[in-house]
Amino acid sequence: AYEISRCDGVQTCALPILGAGSNLKSLLDKGQNIPNLKSLGKAIAKFHNISRPESALVRINDLVQYKIEIQYNSISISELGTKAERIYKELYSEVIDSTNLVPIHGDFNAKNIIVNNPETLGIVDFEHSGLGNRIYDLSYFIADIMITIIIYPNKLSYCQSLVDFVSAYIKESGQNESYFSSLWGHTAVQMLYRINGPSA
Repeated sequence: AYEISRCDGVQTCALPILGAGSNLKSLLDKGQNIPNLKSLGKAIAKFHNISRPESALVRINDLVQYKIEIQYNSISISELGTKAERIYKELYSEVIDSTNLVPIHGDFNAKNIIVNNPETLGIVDFEHSGLGNRIYDLSYFIADIMITIIIYPNKLSYCQSLVDFVSAYIKESGQNESYFSSLWGHTAVQMLYRINGPSA
């Protein structure tokens, strides 16, 4: 396991070895206290901000593209009506838009966040990483937290952790807040997929 301890946002990330710990998902599943997620928001924003080659050949990672095709399949929500299908199609078009590609983790969920102690979080399992839309990583992770908030509605600290994560991410990313206007729509897609999809 590795901890992102230093990303200069240009070319390099230092990834020192991280000791054994629990994954964030196991803490969430048990309704246990979780560490503040500000540092995680900053770290993934720095990872997303690493420069990428400027080339006409740059495209979304094949594995992420495959996952997007399944997750944004409007047929799975056809019973919700034509308006929902139209929204899914708009969100799909946005997430595969090749003009906003950055390095992404590709499987950024609570299982891949290691908690060593309240001060040290690590990100593991980069096998799906490649180029993609930063919204994909964010919504994938936020869906995990949102589902847990529904399961444990009295854990107000989870709500605060989510706010801290998103706020730190937006600030570190250097993007205008309006860039993230569709984030909650993408999060809803991920939540519905987790509940109804093959991984449910």
